[in-house]
This record gives sequence, structure tokens and C-alpha cells, in this order.
Amino acid sequence: MPHVGRPQRSPAPAAGFRWYAGHRRPSQTRAGWYRGDVTSHHRRFALLDVTFGGVSLPGATVDCWDDSKGRSHWSARIVTRIGPALDEGELTGRTADGRSLTGHAIVADRQIGAGGRRETLVELHGSGDLQGLGDPPG
Repeated sequence: MPHVGRPQRSPAPAAGFRWYAGHRRPSQTRAGWYRGDVTSHHRRFALLDVTFGGVSLPGATVDCWDDSKGRSHWSARIVTRIGPALDEGELTGRTADGRSLTGHAIVADRQIGAGGRRETLVELHGSGDLQGLGDPPG
């Protein structure tokens, strides 16, 4: 026979009432939560008049940063209806302040969106330096 009346409260979680307050076991330390590498000099900007492997694409969002060893890295994200068929190629474009940038990139991920527009998010990872980034604005 089903229970009639006031709903029964479920028992408390096994971790007790502190589960919501971020209760830590003594074995958990801050050192286990952080990685050794920390990024610095992060910049994010729009890239206009973009081409990848000679294919014209809409604008891109570019992230550049240095890792803890001082090595430069960059990535670009492009939302497009016609995703490039290439797996790697030369990315070119210009910044809002007029600098021309170019660099070799590898397609790291393609995520095809749902719905009628079928837009694809293409993520590129730079291999090597992004040429022109240190140039004065033109």
C-alpha cells in the first residue's frame, strides 16, 4: 500500500550536513588542487578577414598566453557554417588595430551545432608563434 499523507524526507547524505559547504577530508590539501603550470600574459582579441588554408572564414576569437616556462601558445575559435575540411593550415587575419597576423594551426576540435543553421565551432591550436602579434599597430 502506498504511503499516504506527508512525504517522507530522505535520509541525510552519507557525508553529513557539510556536503554543501565544501567539507574536506584531512587527506585533501591545496597542493592536490593546483597544477604546476600557470599561464601569464593572457590576451584575447578578435581576428577579422580570416582565412585558414586559403579558405575565407568569418572572424575568429584568438587567445594568446605564455606558460610557466615562458613558451608562447595560441588558439583560435571560429563559428562557421562551412567548416574547413583541412586538418591543418595557415591562419591569417587582421586585428581591429590593423596588424596582420599569421600562424600555422592544427584543427583541435569541431563541434557541429544542432538546429537548422548547422553552425560548426572550429577550434584551432597554434603550432609555433603567431607572427605579427608583436608588431606596432598599423
